Amino acid sequence: MIADRVRMRKSKKGIPSYMILTNGTRIDFELENTPIANFINYNSFIVINGVSYTNSTIEEIQLGESYSGVTEIGSGFLYGRSSLINVTLNFPVLKSVSGHFLYDCSSLTSVTLNFPVLKSVDYYFMASCSSLIDVTLDFPALSSMGDILLYGCTSLTDLTLTTQTPPITGGSGFLYDTPNLSSIDVPANSINLYKTTYPWSSKSSLFKSKQSYIILTDDTIIGFKNENTPIANLCTSDSSMVINGISYTKSAIKGIHFKSSYNGVTEIGNYFLQNCSSLIDVTLDFPSLESVGSGFLSYCESLIDVTLTAETPPITNSQYFLYETPNLSLIHVPIDAAEAYKTTYPWSSKSSLINFKPSYMILTDGRRIDFEIDNTPFADLSSYSFYLTINGVSYGRDTFKEIHLGTSYSRVTEIGTGFLANCTSLTNVTMDFPALNSIGNGFLSYCGSLTNVTLNFPALNSVGNSFLVACSSLTNLTMDFPALNSVANHFLYACESLTNITMDFPALNSVDSYFLYACTSLTILIVTAETPPTLAGFSSYFLDMTPNLSSIYVPANSVNLYKTTYPWSSKSSIIKAI
Repeated sequence: MIADRVRMRKSKKGIPSYMILTNGTRIDFELENTPIANFINYNSFIVINGVSYTNSTIEEIQLGESYSGVTEIGSGFLYGRSSLINVTLNFPVLKSVSGHFLYDCSSLTSVTLNFPVLKSVDYYFMASCSSLIDVTLDFPALSSMGDILLYGCTSLTDLTLTTQTPPITGGSGFLYDTPNLSSIDVPANSINLYKTTYPWSSKSSLFKSKQSYIILTDDTIIGFKNENTPIANLCTSDSSMVINGISYTKSAIKGIHFKSSYNGVTEIGNYFLQNCSSLIDVTLDFPSLESVGSGFLSYCESLIDVTLTAETPPITNSQYFLYETPNLSLIHVPIDAAEAYKTTYPWSSKSSLINFKPSYMILTDGRRIDFEIDNTPFADLSSYSFYLTINGVSYGRDTFKEIHLGTSYSRVTEIGTGFLANCTSLTNVTMDFPALNSIGNGFLSYCGSLTNVTLNFPALNSVGNSFLVACSSLTNLTMDFPALNSVANHFLYACESLTNITMDFPALNSVDSYFLYACTSLTILIVTAETPPTLAGFSSYFLDMTPNLSSIYVPANSVNLYKTTYPWSSKSSIIKAI
């Protein structure tokens, strides 16, 4: 069975060269009777052993050891071979690839390339290979790539690169028309470099690493493996830890994530990550973990969430278990294991934090689609495009009826522009983001069918323009924003069905123009800020077009202050004590 995967691996001695036709016939050949030039053309046929075969009759090609001296490939290599499914190429000294390499091979699902010293590829590299799903470019020496890279690979979901430095490439057609691309895996040390290097930066939200890594307080990312950083290095009560042979002060580490190279870990010793005072989140991808020593993650006062993949709760020494972790708000475990963790001591002592909430959407046809952040990055939900991509599948904005974002999104710290905007059939939204700090423009704007919204953002500081604008059917709105400092213009603009609004935002100090403008059904507004928020925009539109507003409730000791502070003073007759 041919895997839907592209793999680039090392060659083996004695690899034959052959072709398999669509009728199952295998034809062997070597360089002496079929030169490499025979594969480099824009013709509708290939000449093998002196015989012509049309493109539509060829299903599989492997070029083996006799081609191992090839150093460059010209334009049009295997161009437009529409029936080609599988390609294996072994070119250990290949340095450059010209344009249209494997271009428009629309049936291609599996490619294995051994190009260990390849330095450059030209335009239209593997473009329009619409059946490819997972592509790995293991070209460690690659330094440049031409325009139109992987253009039109419409089924592509995952791209992996092993190059430490982002290859130089033009912006034209870069990863264009790859609507299902949800992950770009690069070396952990290089994530920030890719995110800030054009045009890779245009896909910054997709960069991940399958490698274990730490994040320092200055946002430096450092990858490591079990071979050079055994788990024992991280089990110490000292003020520093040794990673990759280098000593790091524990207080300099704000994130640590263990991935596949640690999958065999069965036990963790005493004092694991103890006294990491800046540590915010930890991922322990240890599916075989059986036991944990004393002092587990103790004195990590900044810790917010911990993720474990072990299906069975590890036997744990209760002494100093998660001790002095006052900000811990989530222990994320496999959904089927949640009850076991909640009832197994000492995990049960944190049962209220073991709170896996699934993420899912309900479509207008009644279907429920479950998803998590690993396969649906948060950035996929923030845009003004006509569709949103969930689990690699595109859905029109008008097909969403409900969306609920659960535990796996709890680390989101900012929401970009256009989050779920123009979802005209959306009726119900629930979001619980304990680390969220800011919201961009257009949050849930123009969702005309939206009736119920529940938002728990305890760390939210600022809200951009057009927050919930023109949600004309909205009747139930819950906003838990205790740290909110400011809201931009058009806040809840034209939410004409809301009758009561509670702004329990004690830290709020400013609002902007068109504040609650045209909330025509609004009768009661509750504001809990002790000091009247100032107005940053046009006062003439402050609470304008609210003909039914009859009461503004504020803290009792602030009533006179609100009545005499502009622009609240314009509503002095209806300002009352809570």
